[in-house]
Amino acid sequence: MNTVRYIFFWGRCVPLSKLEAQSLLPHVQFSDLSTDSSICSEISLSEIEAFAAKAGGVVKIAIVRDETGDVDAKKLAEILMNETSEGKRIVFAINSEGKNFIVTSEFLESIKHILTDKGVSSRYLQTKGGSTSAVAIDKERATELSIVESTTGFIIGKTIFSQEYEAWNRREYGRPYSDAKRGMLPIKVARMVVNIALRGVPPQSKPLETRRLLLDPFCGMGSILGEALVGGWNVVGSDISEEVLVRSQKNIEWLVKESDIPAGRFIFFLSDATHVSKHLEPDSIDAIVTEPYMGSTDIGEGSISVEKAKNIAKGLGKLYTGCLRDWHSLLKPNGIVVLAIPKFYISDREIYVKNVVDRCEMLGYTTKAGPIEYSRPQAKVRREFYIFEKK
Repeated sequence: MNTVRYIFFWGRCVPLSKLEAQSLLPHVQFSDLSTDSSICSEISLSEIEAFAAKAGGVVKIAIVRDETGDVDAKKLAEILMNETSEGKRIVFAINSEGKNFIVTSEFLESIKHILTDKGVSSRYLQTKGGSTSAVAIDKERATELSIVESTTGFIIGKTIFSQEYEAWNRREYGRPYSDAKRGMLPIKVARMVVNIALRGVPPQSKPLETRRLLLDPFCGMGSILGEALVGGWNVVGSDISEEVLVRSQKNIEWLVKESDIPAGRFIFFLSDATHVSKHLEPDSIDAIVTEPYMGSTDIGEGSISVEKAKNIAKGLGKLYTGCLRDWHSLLKPNGIVVLAIPKFYISDREIYVKNVVDRCEMLGYTTKAGPIEYSRPQAKVRREFYIFEKK
């Protein structure tokens, strides 16, 4: 009996995507096929479906249908016929994940001609740069085959899952409030860091009143809190700004209504992030996941000097150290902190927030992972995620 294998295609931040997968699927061993895809086995279809419903960092998942030293139109036509009900018209897309095989219009026509000779009506979606738009594939309900290079040739996979881009966009852009100037964490990244904090323990397996509790002490517009709620956590949010707190709460209330999340699972309070322990019980929090204050918006606009950026970084180091000191008492034993720490690119110089990671050991934490960089292209402020565990 052949082992069923699956190809995972990672999103833009591959290390963060992989760490999320390790947290949600701790028993699965992944082997890299390329810089942005990995293959695995020893996983059931139901586990794939559960993972796909939770994950933010996987773009699509394909089931392996063939492994070959050479790709030809006849082979792909046979796979397409096996994937389609007899007598049904085939709409297909062929994507190549590598440089050693290029999908051309002539190649797609060859597949179509073979299908026609077999008495099968078909239509193909055009590729651009070797791939077809996920939007077009979804709209046309097309069967997608991906050709991925391997050490022995090529692996051909049939897509069984693609990210629901409309649902992600609705949560990203449909909520009542956003604030791009604050460097708001993208929804997919928020989902990934929340899942990383799970460490393989699904919060939704518990009754509502006993589910794991996640705190974001720089809650901003509520992206992390929202994704945690969707993932099954109870959440607590705080911020130093009353205006921001109100907006965050409105966003969460909107999401609860949109996503049919049970009410009564989130609370908010006004607080400086270095003094949240005054508002919560010791050993009450399972995880703290946050993108903290990262300095003036002038940094992102590139309108400050290197010297000023260094002073800002020094101040942020003191802030984050104070936060970690305060948060330690709130965390349960082995509680997790997922923290984004910025680094600045000013006048071709990299400026780091120093000493925070080094001081964690003295503050009672163990560094479990990091730095894992996430940033938009050409960004002046770039995030480096660290995962700390309470000793």
